[in-house]
Amino acid sequence: MAHEDFKLEEKVHVEDLNKILHQKGVIVKVHIGRMRGSIELSPKLMGIKMTPSVSKFFRSYVQNGKLSFLDSQTLMEFERIENRVRMMATRMSIGYDNTFMPIETYKEFKAYLEEQRGYYFQKRDEILSRWEELKINFQNTLIEMLKDLQHANKEEVQKIFEGVMKRYPSKEAFRDSFYMKTSLRAFPIVENLTLFDEEISSEIKESAIKESLRLVREVIGVCLNDLFNAANQVHVALEQKSRLESRTKGSVKKTVSSVRRNNIFSHRKVEELASKLEELANTQDRYDGMELAEVVMAGSYGLAKELDLLEFIDLKDTNVAEDDLEILYQAYAS
Repeated sequence: MAHEDFKLEEKVHVEDLNKILHQKGVIVKVHIGRMRGSIELSPKLMGIKMTPSVSKFFRSYVQNGKLSFLDSQTLMEFERIENRVRMMATRMSIGYDNTFMPIETYKEFKAYLEEQRGYYFQKRDEILSRWEELKINFQNTLIEMLKDLQHANKEEVQKIFEGVMKRYPSKEAFRDSFYMKTSLRAFPIVENLTLFDEEISSEIKESAIKESLRLVREVIGVCLNDLFNAANQVHVALEQKSRLESRTKGSVKKTVSSVRRNNIFSHRKVEELASKLEELANTQDRYDGMELAEVVMAGSYGLAKELDLLEFIDLKDTNVAEDDLEILYQAYAS
C-alpha cells in the first residue's frame, strides 16, 4: 500500500502520524512473575544414584521432573489472576502486537492492574502466613511417599528426602519472587537522522512510516470492528426480543466510549458512526432500531472496505449478509 493511498482526514498527513502516535498513546508491556510452586527434581540434581527403587519413586511422584510444594488449587488461583491481567492488556490494546494503548485507556488498565496486584499479593501473603505449616505438611507427605519405596535401603530414602528438602525454597525467596508491573515507552519517532548517511537515513524513515501506517490501520480497524459488532448485537437483540435489555444498552454505550477513546486520529467518519451507535442505544422502536443498526453495520463495513481494512471486521456472526451490507452501504452513502 503506497503511503498516499491511506488518508485519515485531509488535515492529517503521513508525516504527522509519528507525532500523533507519540503524543496520544503508549506501548505497554506487562511483567508478571513468581517462583513456581514446584521443585525441579532429578536424581542427578540431587546427587542420587539411579537404582530401581529411586527410579520408581520418580515415575510415581515426580511429574515432568517437578514435585509441587503448593496445592493445585492455590497454583490455579495464581494462574487465573495472571491470565486475567494478560487478557485485559490484550483486550484494551489497539495494535502494535497488542501493546499500544491510548493514554486514557492505559490509565484505566493501570487501575485494573493495581487491583489485581492486590489480590495477587494477598494470596501470596496467605501462603506466607502458613509457611511452616505448609512445609511440615510437605515433609510428611514426602515421608509417606518414600515409605512406598520397595527394596530401598534407609540410606537411599534419607538421601532422597534430604535432596528434595534441600531444594525447598526459603520463605524469603518465595516472598521476594513475586512481581506484577508494567513498563512503558512512547511510540518511536524518527530523530537525528543526520547521524547516518543518506541511504541509511532513508531506510530508517521508510521503516518508521511503515510502522506508523501499520498501527494506523490497526487502530481504525479495531474501531470499525467494535462499531460493527455492537450494532450487530443490537440487531440480533431487536430481531429476537423486540427490545433492548439494559445489559445490552450498557454494553453498547461502553463500546461508544471505547471507540471515541481509541479514535486517536479523530477520524470524522468513525466519530459519525459512534454517534449513530449512541443514538441506537437509546432507540425505543424495534424497526427504527434495526434500521439504524444496519446503517452502523453497513457504514463500518463499507468504510473498512474503502480503506482496505476488511481483515479487521469479524463477519462470522453477522446478522446481515455481507452482500446485503454492500448494497446497504451504497444506498446509505448515496
